[in-house]
Amino acid sequence: MKNNHALPLTVLMLSSLTLLTGYSCKNDGSSGGASSAATTQPLNDTGITDCATDRNGNLACNDTFYGTTVFPGQDAEHGRDATLDDDSDGHAGFAFTKLGADGSVLAIQSGAWDDNGSEAAGTKWSCIEDVVTGLVWEVKTNNTVPDLHHGGWTYSWYSSDGATNGGNAGTADGGDNCFDGARCDTEKYVADVNTAALCGYSDWRLPNREVLRSIVDYSIASPGPTIDSGWFPNTVNDWTWASSTHAAAASLAVDVNFYDGSGNRSSKSSNNYVRLMRDAR
Repeated sequence: MKNNHALPLTVLMLSSLTLLTGYSCKNDGSSGGASSAATTQPLNDTGITDCATDRNGNLACNDTFYGTTVFPGQDAEHGRDATLDDDSDGHAGFAFTKLGADGSVLAIQSGAWDDNGSEAAGTKWSCIEDVVTGLVWEVKTNNTVPDLHHGGWTYSWYSSDGATNGGNAGTADGGDNCFDGARCDTEKYVADVNTAALCGYSDWRLPNREVLRSIVDYSIASPGPTIDSGWFPNTVNDWTWASSTHAAAASLAVDVNFYDGSGNRSSKSSNNYVRLMRDAR
């Protein structure tokens, strides 16, 4: 059972700034110890562009009437959200590029998602490249006939790699709602996406929790989804698996909730959503 405790706005702002602004993290996508091939890359800002006082939120940072100037150094006053607040390529400081099924950049980047759209019209895409971190992300679909990447599929957490699974492989094929009813766990899903060569690549993997949180937009209140849906359509506002086993209990794996952007842990037998990533193109 998850232990859900919502954070007050002020705490969330501070923790997000510490976690996601001005730091790098390992990009090994592992589910255990650090990889010898691990690299680092910058993380996104939080998406928060408003300031607050001890009594009011959603205020301009220079609001002398409500007194936000009395509370200097807030999240919204630092980082890309303050210096590159441009929504044309993603909310605030986020910067995304839409990719087609072959991994090429769509000629039209301003189109809104349409389940019946096309790449030529800029209304359907297969992957998103994060310009800030250099990572490439899977995009979920909502086709009339569901495909492998359908946003509603869920999976149990499973990894047969004893070097990274914390000594507990998890639950094989424990999901109850996925494209192939005999392959409803994270390891098989990764294998299937790589076999299909999504966007022309076969090195997709689960992100670790902090990398997954790098696409959370903390300016979006619950019930979310706490992500820029203009670039990541068909995102369910619920728990999404990360690659790591929980440090204190090998039967649990960590996850991120796109309901409110929080992180927690779940039994590896749980049915959670999945979004894969890979390194830069």
